[in-house]
Amino acid sequence: MSFHSSLLTFHQLWLGTVIFSVFFIVAVVAMPWRLWLQNNTWQQVTFASSVALLVLWLIHKTIVPGLSFHFLGMVAYTLVVGWPLALIGAALVQFLLTTVGITVSAKATAGILKQSASIKYPTNRWRA
Repeated sequence: MSFHSSLLTFHQLWLGTVIFSVFFIVAVVAMPWRLWLQNNTWQQVTFASSVALLVLWLIHKTIVPGLSFHFLGMVAYTLVVGWPLALIGAALVQFLLTTVGITVSAKATAGILKQSASIKYPTNRWRA
């Protein structure tokens, strides 16, 4: 869920930033970094889920001007990678979206997903 910054007062923005910073620091400290760095599968799942979240957040569905929802993607992301890594990964995805500043229409994103789903894999590879 995202709010347009004009809907919040200056104090609400700072309070939200402080609360997020506290949770972000707790997530960085609570994350088992050694296990994550040693497990390639966990890293691949994290990066693939982050890319999926990035693509999902590129699709903007606005309910009311200034308010859009993408709860399902974040809930699934949290269930897949765990809350500390989900908070860190979502912050990085939001940072990328903010710095790049791109918005893609739903039709263009559907075309990208359709193109990536049409990759042909050799079928005889799995036969005995």
